[in-house]
Amino acid sequence: MTQSTPASTRSEYARSSLLSSTGATGPDVHAVGLESAQRRCPQPTPQQAGKRLSGVDRRRGWPPGLLASALALSLTLLVLTACGGGRSDVSIGLDGEHAIAAEKRLYPQFELAHGSFVDLPADVDLLLGQTLKRLTEAAASEVSYQLQVTAEAEPDAGCLAGGLIFISEGLLAWIASESELTAVTAMAMQQCGQSSAAWRKRDSSRLPEGDFESALMTRYRDFRLPENAALFNQLVASGCDAADCLQASGSTLEQAGIPTEVVLNLGLRIGKAAPRAVWLERSGLAAGLDGATVSSDDREPIQALARFH
Repeated sequence: MTQSTPASTRSEYARSSLLSSTGATGPDVHAVGLESAQRRCPQPTPQQAGKRLSGVDRRRGWPPGLLASALALSLTLLVLTACGGGRSDVSIGLDGEHAIAAEKRLYPQFELAHGSFVDLPADVDLLLGQTLKRLTEAAASEVSYQLQVTAEAEPDAGCLAGGLIFISEGLLAWIASESELTAVTAMAMQQCGQSSAAWRKRDSSRLPEGDFESALMTRYRDFRLPENAALFNQLVASGCDAADCLQASGSTLEQAGIPTEVVLNLGLRIGKAAPRAVWLERSGLAAGLDGATVSSDDREPIQALARFH
């Protein structure tokens, strides 16, 4: 299992202007099993839909020529349900220079700032793949997502440009049922559209005003440099457009048969132990937990996630 980069090393990279570097020869991102590689690649043509990629190495990096082939087939992908609940036709997939820049710059630099993507056991990989499939079917979505777990102890989950959903090991340690895992993933999916939109405008990115009350700003303060603005904005992205992510994912959760109380219960448990947990801010849950109470707890523990507890 890949270990996270020490904080001191991440800080050193930050101060050397992470995103100003263009010398990377490829992504420092590895596929998490065959299904994850499919979720990472741009949406195929209709004739290729449903066909599995082959020759994917579970070691770090892409097989020779795979990225180029995938980009050659890339399309502009539209998600049918996105942030804000009522919006549609929001482009999440990246193509052309945007996809290349994300592979060479955003994803590897995110690993340095947040925590490396971990190589998962087969049962966890299968569980995540099934969860993502369930949600995309419930949302009638045509977007090709990837779901990665990061070696980060802080509870967190969100989405980077291009539909790369991340969940930290720290958040998996709190998740105790398939419903909670599905809800966390659904909420993270709702951030993909705004992250992709911001990445397309990366050349004109500006740093947001500092907020010392923000757990996210505090978490990534070493990366708050003008030349890192595009990366920093992805790191501190929170909420889902004008809505909190629970509200934005309401229809998807309803289709999946998951009540909102599942999310509130999880948020309350985390908030009680760690009131400034970054996931509470990133998802927009922090304010919504005021006055909320835990409802009946009928969680069914997930055996595959027991190793994270």
